[in-house]
Amino acid sequence: MADVSGITAVKPGAGASVTTGTYGATVTIGQLLYKDASDGKLKLADSDLSEAAATAIAIAVTPGIDGEKGVIITDGSVILTGAT
Repeated sequence: MADVSGITAVKPGAGASVTTGTYGATVTIGQLLYKDASDGKLKLADSDLSEAAATAIAIAVTPGIDGEKGVIITDGSVILTGAT
């Protein structure tokens, strides 16, 4: 399956749980995130890094950099705008 690219917005869908978290990396809209147990920050999910990093718990609604708060969706459905 090909990666989804060109996402310009992530909007909450039915039953979506919208919250905030602290990013631990540079994050763009639509990237999948996991919570790093060592510092509690949200980092980019990566199945090649570790089992924990392969377990995405959220999708980024807003972009940000390490240490910034970002809006995320942790549950429910999402609407991806601009996806190709």
